[in-house]
Parts: sequence; structure tokens; C-alpha cells
Amino acid sequence: MSKSNRRTGEKPVTNRDARGRFVAGNRANPGGRPKADKEIKEALKALVPQSIEVLKQIIANEDARDQDRIRAIEVVFDRVYGKPSQEMKLDEITADKTLVMRIEGLDDYAG
Repeated sequence: MSKSNRRTGEKPVTNRDARGRFVAGNRANPGGRPKADKEIKEALKALVPQSIEVLKQIIANEDARDQDRIRAIEVVFDRVYGKPSQEMKLDEITADKTLVMRIEGLDDYAG
């Protein structure tokens, strides 16, 4: 059952096969990701040198909180080397090919 667009009332054109997968050549989002406003992008690019200096100051400041210094270092490393990959362990695949995963440690984040 396909839902209609709230603004236009049009139903999306999505060609799918019997299993619900997209047929070749069909995309779920034909318009693609919306483009960022060019002026906003340029304004943010202009802040890059200043942002780098702030990160340098935080890292070099021995009076800064350790967590702030570590976070600044993480930002630099993530931008230079990319974020580290995270391993996923698959617990089981059931007879009907359903994937079952267990995520540990979520209790630490429960609000």
C-alpha cells in the first residue's frame, strides 16, 4: 500500500517486484538529496580556518577539561583518518532468512 504525498496528494511512482524490491532502474528518491544552499555552504567554509584554530587551542590548553580536549582530538582524527569501523556480530539467521542481532550496552543510554 503506497501512501500519498501530504503536500500534493500524489502517490509516489515506485515500481517494485513481487517481493517488494525495486525493479532495475527505479529509485526511491528520484529527486535525490536536497542541495545545501550555496551561500550557507560558503559561509561555513569560511569558518574552517577559525575552527581549526579553536581545536588547536582546546588541545593545547592544559587547563581545559580532559573530556573537551579528548573530543577535540577525536574531531581532528575523524576528519583526517576517518571514523574507525565498528564490528558487527550476527547472532543468528533464522530458517526464514530473518536476521537477528543483539545490541549490548543500550541500558547505559536508556533515558
